[in-house]
Amino acid sequence: VDQMLRAIRKLLAPDGVLIIAIENKLGLKYFAGYKEDHFGRAMFGIQDQYSHDSIVTFGQVELEAKITQAGFNNVEFAYPFPDYKFPQAVIFDSGMAPSVAPRFAALVSGAIASDRQKPAFQHFSMKGAVRSVMENGLGKHLANSFIVIASPERKQNLDQNSTLALHFGNGDRKNEYLKTARFSRRSNEIHVERSLMAEAQPSNNQPFDLVLEDEFFSAGKLWTDKLQDLVLHPTWSVHEIADWARVWVDSLKGHFQTSKQKEIDHLTTLPGLYFDAIPRNLIIAEDGTARFIDLEWNFKEPIEIDFLFIRGMRDALFSLDVVVRDKQPYEFGELIRLVGAELGISLTNSKFEHYVQRELEFQETVTRFPVSKDSEVHFLPIKPTEEAQERFVLLHREETKEKKRSKAARTLSKLIGRP
Repeated sequence: VDQMLRAIRKLLAPDGVLIIAIENKLGLKYFAGYKEDHFGRAMFGIQDQYSHDSIVTFGQVELEAKITQAGFNNVEFAYPFPDYKFPQAVIFDSGMAPSVAPRFAALVSGAIASDRQKPAFQHFSMKGAVRSVMENGLGKHLANSFIVIASPERKQNLDQNSTLALHFGNGDRKNEYLKTARFSRRSNEIHVERSLMAEAQPSNNQPFDLVLEDEFFSAGKLWTDKLQDLVLHPTWSVHEIADWARVWVDSLKGHFQTSKQKEIDHLTTLPGLYFDAIPRNLIIAEDGTARFIDLEWNFKEPIEIDFLFIRGMRDALFSLDVVVRDKQPYEFGELIRLVGAELGISLTNSKFEHYVQRELEFQETVTRFPVSKDSEVHFLPIKPTEEAQERFVLLHREETKEKKRSKAARTLSKLIGRP
């Protein structure tokens, strides 16, 4: 590695730069149980099991030291999430400053949910850990991977004076629906500027429009992150999930009634601009103020509140990465119906299936991959409680002991010639 870096240094033009994209062996996801990318084994990089002639990855400090020692006097980092292979968000050093980084916790949390390398089992909730990581200034060191821009001369290669972060639209979308959001500093505010990522333009023949509106960045907690926190307690109940959902529904009612001065109930149809007013786009500030952000879809026809409830709940449940529970897990549809009942939203099987199919049809319209229209049963990603895991370990030990005793007894029987 050192020889290669020195060779590249010699090959560079005076104003040339070296660009490196590489995994961070101390990335948060590897602590959570994700497999090391090259060897396919969990904890491989964290335990530094690389050999002198194998593929190798580094933590930030040792990587920067190697690049500097090779003659690069200017080294700048950017931090892609979930990683550099399929980045949905990139935060620059200026966005990792202690005064700013906690505000990007929701952005990072949303991006890591799209990780295509997610294992079947995680040791802890990545989304649940992100805010603590960002608040304690560890975002740089625990980023899953790095983008490095290095140059021999001391100059600024990355535009970090005003740009704090970038967010790229879901890569599963068709080109005409891909978008980019740029987060930049304007005086004491963070401004969000949105634009299309590709040259293709959205069709006017669809029953909806893609909205690209600039806005000021809202500080607070993403409401889906609050749900993730809630289901990490093994005794959570449907009633608590309903209380969480009620905050979202009440925020929707308050926003709608303020603008229309109309009472809202389960029979209400909402203007199409509320299609994306779901928990994923709801920010709750520390003072309890609620604000919907990034309402990117505007339907040309009104939408039913029941449909929006099912759409928002499905999206929120799919966003969960770890659910701790000792009891029988809930199926998505069952949980949505139970929560709806507590909120006065009655969902028959036929109504539920109709609205789910409608959501799937929308997804198929905007994504580049076929979406299955078959009715699927989805369960929450349950992680056993510590007590349940301890019981399993003890049971496994007892079974192992019993097998050893049985094997010893069979061996002894053969030696003495008795059954």
